[in-house]
Amino acid sequence: MSSYRYFGFWSLVSIGLNAVIGSGFFTLPAVFFGYVGVWSPWLILLVGACLLPIGLSFAEIGSRFGETGGPYAYLRTAFGPFAGFQASWLMWITRGAAHASVLSATLAVVGDAFPRAGTYPAQICIIAVITTLVATMNIVGTRQAAWFLNTVAVAKFCPIAVLLFVGVFYMDWRDLAAPTVVHAHDVTAASLVMAFALSGFELVSVPAGESAQPFRHVPRALLTVIVTGTLVVMLANLVAIGVLKDPSAYAAPLAEVARRMGGSTAIALLAATAIATAIGHNMSSLLTASRLLWRMGETGDLPVRFSRLSSRFNTPTVPILISAVAAGAMAATNSYKALAILSGLTRLLIFAGVCAATLQLRTHRFDAAVSPARFVAPLRSLVPSLGVAVSLLMLTGITLPMIFGTLLAVSIGTGYYVSRMVFLRRRSLA
Repeated sequence: MSSYRYFGFWSLVSIGLNAVIGSGFFTLPAVFFGYVGVWSPWLILLVGACLLPIGLSFAEIGSRFGETGGPYAYLRTAFGPFAGFQASWLMWITRGAAHASVLSATLAVVGDAFPRAGTYPAQICIIAVITTLVATMNIVGTRQAAWFLNTVAVAKFCPIAVLLFVGVFYMDWRDLAAPTVVHAHDVTAASLVMAFALSGFELVSVPAGESAQPFRHVPRALLTVIVTGTLVVMLANLVAIGVLKDPSAYAAPLAEVARRMGGSTAIALLAATAIATAIGHNMSSLLTASRLLWRMGETGDLPVRFSRLSSRFNTPTVPILISAVAAGAMAATNSYKALAILSGLTRLLIFAGVCAATLQLRTHRFDAAVSPARFVAPLRSLVPSLGVAVSLLMLTGITLPMIFGTLLAVSIGTGYYVSRMVFLRRRSLA
């Protein structure tokens, strides 16, 4: 796919922001306020700042790789094929769960605006239509996917920008002047949820092999997504508190803000925005999930059929279809809820691994294996080390279901990996 590089800087930014601003964006102010009250906007800024060392590490290591794969390529090069495989396998699972969870949140917002859409048959139709649309756009070509991502990003961010801008004039700033008393464990729990909500920037690195100038665009896009995503989420929570006083009293606080500003018309527009948000998020998720499978097929970690490209569209059709069907099935059966608990722990493990790989690849023994860094994180080894420390610190907020779920997924991945290596060895000796 390297000869077809249609993802420019703004397309990469769209991939990241579409992942950060999913349909959960409309419900998150209730979750955050439930933990830390009026402190939530400022804690979001703090968490965003804590993610910067991780983003800077991604930016540096991303400036050294021009091929598709992202964390898969980074960890495979730094720590060996098994580490790369596990990172890619776990990332693929969490992308499918995220795809399904966004569809579920979209169904909730649409069902609130149009009650008839809340029936199970209608929900299955919505899931099928959205999943088919994003799969088709991924299959028909990288150029079309890039155009579609940019269009959807504009279509969803314009209404969100209007909602937040106008919402400022509806705010009662006195509601922000009465700080609530919070406990340390609430701050820890809220910070963990906020870190997951602001994640998605890591997806920018996956389709580097289809980027016009990966060494230059990937680092800049990564940092742009972190800063922009943090500011948008922070402002959304600020508006929700200022307009509603207690966002936790509403299932979808930003929908209630829209209702108070423009009545049923605003709610209908927000429902359309939620659908656009789901399409954009799932377009990004499916694109990156399929590229992970394609890259594993190319390196031999998966059967060779995964690495084959469509002769007509030059896209990895088999990985796209498998990823789309898996995500749609999770959404239709609600099975993604069992897998969603993986996302917390696996993201932190991948973040810590990438930061450690950034330090590892700086050693001279990798000079011949990777390109020189076009972007170097400041303060020498301090920034990647801080990235590892932040990731490990956030691990203190994980739960037992996360641990058990991740261990099960790792065991399944390990079983497959060992079986494939044995199969390939036997075939080479035959």
